[in-house]
Amino acid sequence: MKKGQVTVFIIIGVLLLVVFAAILILTQFNIKGDLTAEGIPVIAQVPSQFEPIQTFTENCVAQVGKRGLVLLGQQGGYIYPELVGTFTESDPTNADGLTLSPLQIPYWYYNKNHNDAETIGISSLQPELSKGEMSVEAQLQRYVEENVDNCLQGYSGFVKEGFVISQGDKQSRVSVLDNAVHFTLSMPVSVSLGSSDTNMEQFFVSVPLALKEYYDLASDISKAQKNLTFLERQGLDLIQVYSGVDRKKLPPTTAIKFEKVSTTQWTVPDVENNFKSMLSSNVPLLRLLDSNNFFRYQYPTAKYSTVSQQNYDNMILPLIDASDLDVTFDYFNWPIYFAVNSPGNTIKPNQLEVGYDFLQFQFQQYITRYDASYPVLVTLHDEDAFNGEGYTLSFAMESNIRSNLPAESDNIVTPSISAQGSLLCDNPEIPLITQVVDGKTANPLEAVNIGFQIPRDKECDIGITNNDGELDGKFPSAYGGMISYEKVGYLKNFYPIDTKKRDNLIGAASSRLQEPFTLYPFQKIKATIMKKEIAKCVGGDCYSDDPFFSKSNEVASNKPDGVEKTHAWFYAGGKEALYSADIAILTFELVHGPNENVISQDYTATLNIEGDDEGEIELVPGTYKVSAVLLSDEPLVIHEEERCVGGLLGECFTLEEQYIDSMNTGSFTWDTKTTYLTISPNTLYGSESVEFYIPSFNYFSVPGEKLIIEDLGVSAELQDFTKIPHIRTSLLPKFK
Repeated sequence: MKKGQVTVFIIIGVLLLVVFAAILILTQFNIKGDLTAEGIPVIAQVPSQFEPIQTFTENCVAQVGKRGLVLLGQQGGYIYPELVGTFTESDPTNADGLTLSPLQIPYWYYNKNHNDAETIGISSLQPELSKGEMSVEAQLQRYVEENVDNCLQGYSGFVKEGFVISQGDKQSRVSVLDNAVHFTLSMPVSVSLGSSDTNMEQFFVSVPLALKEYYDLASDISKAQKNLTFLERQGLDLIQVYSGVDRKKLPPTTAIKFEKVSTTQWTVPDVENNFKSMLSSNVPLLRLLDSNNFFRYQYPTAKYSTVSQQNYDNMILPLIDASDLDVTFDYFNWPIYFAVNSPGNTIKPNQLEVGYDFLQFQFQQYITRYDASYPVLVTLHDEDAFNGEGYTLSFAMESNIRSNLPAESDNIVTPSISAQGSLLCDNPEIPLITQVVDGKTANPLEAVNIGFQIPRDKECDIGITNNDGELDGKFPSAYGGMISYEKVGYLKNFYPIDTKKRDNLIGAASSRLQEPFTLYPFQKIKATIMKKEIAKCVGGDCYSDDPFFSKSNEVASNKPDGVEKTHAWFYAGGKEALYSADIAILTFELVHGPNENVISQDYTATLNIEGDDEGEIELVPGTYKVSAVLLSDEPLVIHEEERCVGGLLGECFTLEEQYIDSMNTGSFTWDTKTTYLTISPNTLYGSESVEFYIPSFNYFSVPGEKLIIEDLGVSAELQDFTKIPHIRTSLLPKFK
């Protein structure tokens, strides 16, 4: 009996061992295990003849997952942005993000309320990384489930080879880790080939991408905007830098100018365009302190350099952990919300007067309140991602300025108050006859609007001239008045006159102006821009395109420590056409018309020419401040250079190679009385075309090894050099 019992126990033990072994084998081949410590699921092995199907499926998951990652990065963390907001190209600041067709990029910081609403509502559409239906992981899971079949195509290639394959429902799981994104696809696949078959349940791929690092840095930038409102503060700083009582600048937020009548006005559309141009040029100057593309320019010691350096440094964001990423901020001239405290399309100052007995002071008070909203695109780029293919995470933020302050959530938007006065003119009682003639033809000029303006009053309409260019009208009785002359196509002028002194009118008899008033028409004229060479010499070797070049006019020279020879630049003076990569910009600001006693409206004309194209500029006779700048889009390389200082016991250092993709190659500014440009009526109206000149450093004829880093700073020397009388004379335009 005892031997029989032992035998039974042995048989039971053997059976248990067999069952355990069978379970272990089945687990290895068919049953999926738990996750490893690294979050990687244990995928069952399959027989070798079925491994290509497993590999093919995993490759499809990897391809679809990568496409989802790329799309998600381009659209601010969203594959399906239309589910969280509305988007429009024509009005992005009243939308939930930017539209860069076909991409839609939600705002991670913006005012969700309409721009015209009475309150501000700051919000964010930044997605969560792993929580919620619209999290980054959830969107990637959905994208894989919806698109993997397009890649698998029913395993048609394997079916043709004799495999019998059936697949069940799909469910994906995505995990964003520090340096990788894991994709797991749960999908039962039954496969048979002849007498062999197997079942596959799970497929796993790990895509090496530091998405979490990019996301965390983008979150830090968004938080910095929320806490510091750095976009708004940059915009407000730029308004102060670019504003002034000057038509070519933005209207100042506050300023006072002592003058009898305002000659400086702006139109709102022009100001908005200038504001947008300012943003396009300056928003890209925002930089991250620790980013891969960070560069800090050090202004050379000069007048205003401290202010310039401070403004430049204010655009540096002190965020770290971005050393392997390029981070850029951009505004690409998108439509913006823009409003100022102007009752119409014209921005004017208050006209005020303070008097005590015989002392009278007139002044203009400028008060401008800016309301603006504009989008900014933030781009994080890792050029080493995806084995050198690169990866980009972009998101949008919106800057909101209200009443010259950064807008905050729940702020009440106060209505704009006009800075323009509205006092009525005095009753006209002084009879006066005035006559106007055309400055081009000397003929009487009809249909000229005659007005009268005095301090604290709006401009009064007196009447228009008849066929003989005359107006017999009555003017208000006042001291320090201005007669205004205005006609479409002509420069508006103001003539100072004291109508209260009936027997001593300035420039007039008791009832008639002694001489006709001359009004000058604008004249369009064909224009070209040529450049005049500034050539470089190193020691005795010179590099010039001018065969008659001489070293008689030195512009700048450098002999830095560690450099053997002097590097000098000389004005050659020979003219040549602009290169195809050149862009020339000339700006003319009218100081006064041909008659210095007449006050003219502010007028600025600009000529932009690319390459050797011919342009057209509209001018009026008078005296101008002139500024010119010549830009080149041709890349310039300054080679790596080793310098040694201190003799035998000194030290050596290496200056790294510099690549400049665009640069300023020439300029001048004539902004003093001795350098103003005067264009007479006979010169302007008697010419069909004009040729302008800009001095230009000929960097591109100098061998690369002969260029040094100091050459990039020589352009600063042009401002004084071009004011030397004989140099200025050589740069005067030629009217033909």
